[in-house]
Amino acid sequence: MSDITVDELFAPLPKAHEHYRALDELIWDGRLDVALLELCRVRIAMLHRCAPQLALQRADLGDKRGAIAQWPTSPLFNETERAVLRFTEQYVIDAQGVSDADAALVTAVLSGSEIADFTVAIGAFDAICRFTLALGPSPAPAASSAKDA
Repeated sequence: MSDITVDELFAPLPKAHEHYRALDELIWDGRLDVALLELCRVRIAMLHRCAPQLALQRADLGDKRGAIAQWPTSPLFNETERAVLRFTEQYVIDAQGVSDADAALVTAVLSGSEIADFTVAIGAFDAICRFTLALGPSPAPAASSAKDA
């Protein structure tokens, strides 16, 4: 995929772009720890293989950024980060498969309003990756070899 931006993807949809930008500002307004949000945003982009979103950096994660895929076993991640990353992964892979146990881990580390903010944020991060992948330019076709001709 090329380096197309979300702004370019939204160009034909100015009203939707306005609403997306307003939601994005609310997500990143500091009500939730921005590093926690960034962990989830990057993990979602990794799961979707969404290069444009992976290229962004919304908060400094230090060494954690390179270890996100190993969050279940890496000593870099704390209980809160593991809880939200577990929920995030399950949500992206199969939202209907989010279990009561997954939710309980999140409710143990976030307050009621934080849970609502977190859920909206991961929904938006997942949606923007899917939007980018669906509407972005198609990858260039692989060059055919002389054998294929």
